[in-house]
Amino acid sequence: MTALSAKQVIIRISIIIAVSELVIMYTLGRFFPRLDLIQQTVLDTLSLVILDAPAIYFWVIKPFIKARDETLAQVSYLALTDSLTQISNRRQIMQLLQMTIANCKRHKLYGALLLIDLNDFKPINDNYGHDAGDAVLVEVANRLKTLVREVDAVGRLGGDEFIIILPRLGDDEATAINELGHITERVVTSLRWPITFDEHKFQVTASIGICILDKQITDDETVIKHADEAMYIAKQDKQDFSVNIYRPDT
Repeated sequence: MTALSAKQVIIRISIIIAVSELVIMYTLGRFFPRLDLIQQTVLDTLSLVILDAPAIYFWVIKPFIKARDETLAQVSYLALTDSLTQISNRRQIMQLLQMTIANCKRHKLYGALLLIDLNDFKPINDNYGHDAGDAVLVEVANRLKTLVREVDAVGRLGGDEFIIILPRLGDDEATAINELGHITERVVTSLRWPITFDEHKFQVTASIGICILDKQITDDETVIKHADEAMYIAKQDKQDFSVNIYRPDT
């Protein structure tokens, strides 16, 4: 909804007052002709308030509030959403990660963060144009969104790097690692399918670095750093899909 301009507000209020006053004057003259000036003035004022207040609210104030709320919601959405892929941007990812870390510590749960870096993405942009590269990023984002659980979060850290936050993997490490393995396998399986754009088929591969979230993790930057280190090690394998979990002793 488009917000009312100052001119529109003035016109609407003027119309409401004018119409109300005409109705009141006609009613007073028709049904209360013997009232003295003071009585007419008091009744006219009360009637004007009773008629105008709801009309001004529903025709002026309510549309303004709705347009304002929609604008604020849109601003908030744009501030927290990657404009290309329509998934969480870095700012929102960091907020969600902070909440996940706090939740894991409070409820003694395990979680995980997956840092997914697409391999050899630059040649797609160089050889087929940025539209092709953008199409690949959008498709990857859509695939990641469809395979995760409702409690999980998917975001784009920047460039060709994506993040998945898994907040609830279990209350013991063995269960968490097992669930993490299933989700990671779904990620790899999903990304193996070729991506079609303008009659071209692109085979996407990725290196995935993982950081386990537990009571030892204290801040979001540390999690990102550990996942990035694990991803770097995974990339050294030179395989189509390589996964590495950060270990403090490596």
